[in-house]
Amino acid sequence: MLTSSQSGETEPWDSTKSADHGQLGEAPQDRAIIPYASYTYDYIYNADGGLQSGGAGMGLLDVGFEADLEKLFGWRGASFVMTAFAGHDSDFSANYAGDFGVASNIYHGNDFNLYNIYLQQSFGDGKSYFKIGQIAADDEFMGADAAGNLINSVFGPFNTQSGNMGAPIFPFAAPGAVIHYAPVDDWYVTVGIYAGLLENGDPDNRGFDWRWGGGAGQTIFAETGYVYNDAGGIFKLGGYYHTGEFEVFSTGEAVDGLGAIYGIVNHPIIDGGEEGTSVSTFLRGSLVTEEDRAVATGYIDTGVNVTNVIKPGDALAFGVSHTLFGDDYLDATPGVTDTETVIEATYQFPLNDHFKLQPNIQYILDPHESGRDTFLLGFRAILEF
Repeated sequence: MLTSSQSGETEPWDSTKSADHGQLGEAPQDRAIIPYASYTYDYIYNADGGLQSGGAGMGLLDVGFEADLEKLFGWRGASFVMTAFAGHDSDFSANYAGDFGVASNIYHGNDFNLYNIYLQQSFGDGKSYFKIGQIAADDEFMGADAAGNLINSVFGPFNTQSGNMGAPIFPFAAPGAVIHYAPVDDWYVTVGIYAGLLENGDPDNRGFDWRWGGGAGQTIFAETGYVYNDAGGIFKLGGYYHTGEFEVFSTGEAVDGLGAIYGIVNHPIIDGGEEGTSVSTFLRGSLVTEEDRAVATGYIDTGVNVTNVIKPGDALAFGVSHTLFGDDYLDATPGVTDTETVIEATYQFPLNDHFKLQPNIQYILDPHESGRDTFLLGFRAILEF
């Protein structure tokens, strides 16, 4: 039976970067097959509060390729993507902070697993597409560009999703299909359906421990977005629904279905171009539709991202999130907090075209498991090819 208590098992990571990494030799647009690789290392230290003081490191190797099937075989508008993760890590949040949201968005719990493996076909003017294969839902849904540099995983998939249901988000994808339809420049709609997941926190899962139907169910996502100004400001409205079995906390019975709705605004304040200082902000919120079987019932976050602050390519980001936990879940789970708030500030700066450094600080109020406000110091290093 799929339960809704997997808060630390599927954390977000941006795996959609395959065509954007720096390449050696030919320009990426001239190549039929574009490989990429990146290695990210996080060290986080709990300076105060939480479960105990101390620090831990974790690393993630992200590798893959994108093949242009038109260049290879003359299949117009088609491409094939395959990605995988390998690395080492320590469950810092479970051992030191005691937070629900998970302090690092590269925590994965596995030494190796395959991730996205899908065929994509564009159609119309090329802005619409269809995907089929093994796909991660957070590549398409729930995201705000201005939150992309923040390190805490709460600024990726909503806690009302990652904390309640085993849908396919980092570090595990699942068989599914996605259609993204953009009939005009300023509006789109995206719909995806994916197999249910079981044991997605199992370190022996190599990316294929998924189930379809029955208690595992399927997950359906839908999102529509409207670009409301020339600078790229966008409003998104969406939702997701998992058809599998969940436990009602007050009775213990198994019932079908759990869903949520969400809204996102990503708003550019200053557009400085490629080298000038640019400022953008985001606001996201989500509410579940069946509170009696949900761990996290509400979520909201906001923040700001400033690029080209001191040197070209750097970014200063600040974010605040707040998670609300369900009354039925709290009644059945003594000793945890009824809310959790994350405050993060981080600065990423490139040393060269392939290497970036990113110190960060986080202050977590009412960590869900420990109940003691915790102050975290972190350092991230990113090597990209």
